[in-house]
Amino acid sequence: MITKATLLVIAAEDDEEVPPALAEKLFAASKSANKQFIMVPNVGHQGMLDDVTTMQQSQAFITEL
Repeated sequence: MITKATLLVIAAEDDEEVPPALAEKLFAASKSANKQFIMVPNVGHQGMLDDVTTMQQSQAFITEL
């Protein structure tokens, strides 16, 4: 069953608090028809949202809703 819920998952490649594999698993398990996965390279848990490209991607996804 596909759901109308929207999902945006942002994961950090070097995250030791929430390993990227868990974020990927969550994304894969989602039945949402409208979802996006963003992997932020070379950063840990605390730096994900400091990345300009990540913020541009997430803002573009939200704007399209």
